[in-house]
Amino acid sequence: MRDSLKIRAIGWLSAMLVATLAGPTHAVDLLELPAIQSEAASRSLLLDATARGEGALVAVGSFGVIIKSEDSGATWTQASVPASVTLTAVDFPTPEKGWAVGHDGLIIHSDDGGKTWRKQLDGHQLNEQVVAVAERIVEQVRQEFEALQAEEEPDEYALEDAEFMLEEAEFALEGAMDDTAAGPVRPLLDVWFRNEREGFVLGSYGMLIVTED
Repeated sequence: MRDSLKIRAIGWLSAMLVATLAGPTHAVDLLELPAIQSEAASRSLLLDATARGEGALVAVGSFGVIIKSEDSGATWTQASVPASVTLTAVDFPTPEKGWAVGHDGLIIHSDDGGKTWRKQLDGHQLNEQVVAVAERIVEQVRQEFEALQAEEEPDEYALEDAEFMLEEAEFALEGAMDDTAAGPVRPLLDVWFRNEREGFVLGSYGMLIVTED
C-alpha cells in the first residue's frame, strides 16, 4: 500500500511538473487544467484551512488541491477543483457556501460544503477589469485637464498638477495593458466573506476586490 501511494504521488507531481515546465509552444494554462485527483493530496503543501461547521474543515494548497474533513481532521477527501494553480486562502461564511482564492487571479466558489468548486473569476478577466478601470480614470483626468486648459486664465499650478495626474494615469493604463499582454500574473492572497453575498479578496500590489452579489 505504501509503494502504491508513492507511485500515485510521483505520478501526480510529475504530471504537474510537466504542465508547469511545458514550452511556450505547448504551454498549459493551469487556470484551465483541473486539479489532479490523488490519494496523496492530503500530503501536499497546504496554505490555509477553515472550519465550516462543527468538525467540518476545508484546506487549500498547491496545484489546486482542496481537501475536506467531516471528522475534525481524522480523515480527508479531495474535492473537485477546475484549476491547478496554487490556492492561498479559503473562507466559508456558511456551512455550505465557500470561496477560495489563489495565484493567477483565481477565485472559485462552492455551494455544497466544499465537495465541488466552480470558477467565478480568473486572471484573464481580472486583467480586463483593471484595464477598463484605468481607461475610465484616464478619460476622467483628461476631461479635467482639458477643462482647465479651456479657462480664460487657468491657474498655472492647477494646470501643472492636472497634467502630472494625466501622465500618471496614462502610465498606469500602459502598465495595465502590459500586464494583460503578459497574462494572468496577479496572485490573490486572502479572502473573507461577511455573509453569502458580501465578500473581500486581498491581492498583491495593493489590490482589493469587493463583491456584493
